[in-house]
Amino acid sequence: MATQDDTATMPKTAKPAAKRDDAPHDGKVMNIERADFTDLVPEGRAPVQGMDGFDPCYSDIVDYIVRCTHKIWDERDVGLIYTHYTHNIVLYLPTGTIYNREDVVRDTIQRLVSLPERRGMATHVVWNGNDKDGFYTSHLVTGSGRYSQNGHYGPANGRPFVSRTVADCMIHRNKIYREWVVSDQMAIVKQLGLDEQAYAEKLAAAKFAQGLKQLDIGETGLLMGQYPPCRAC
Repeated sequence: MATQDDTATMPKTAKPAAKRDDAPHDGKVMNIERADFTDLVPEGRAPVQGMDGFDPCYSDIVDYIVRCTHKIWDERDVGLIYTHYTHNIVLYLPTGTIYNREDVVRDTIQRLVSLPERRGMATHVVWNGNDKDGFYTSHLVTGSGRYSQNGHYGPANGRPFVSRTVADCMIHRNKIYREWVVSDQMAIVKQLGLDEQAYAEKLAAAKFAQGLKQLDIGETGLLMGQYPPCRAC
């Protein structure tokens, strides 16, 4: 058995790797309130808690929820949903419940088209759990932008808005499998100068017209069975 110090075999010119400045986190799970966005999505940060099964870019659970939310909603990387949500995700929204990943993709695209200038800023994250049993996060996002495209709220009028959203997620091995979202839609409706009563009646009429008797969870043609799309396709 070799007993020599391994460092003796290192080239004399080799230098120890420089320690990365992790301020303001100091090697702990990230704190949202005191950090600039660049400190919330660092490159090459060493993991500070167990993240078994998660993509290597995530150093802790706060990094995960802030970074993947930014990638999907601000960088428009909608395809990331396939690696960050389970096929049978249950997503509870104020206007209804989504029961599968394809509908999450569809809903995300529709909202991005309606509010292309919206940017969501992480305001606060609370969490619990671990990488073996799963994590639970509650993510407060402050969104702001202008209504510049026809969409959910009718004809675009260019008006600015600010609203808050809370998303609670249950996460295991890089994938969200349950999510509850509460967003202040009425704040947007009022700031856009819309008639809130008429808007609510329009939403209700659409639900009644559907009968509310059957969920649309059929195949979309994008995948075979319940597998994600082929990477080579």
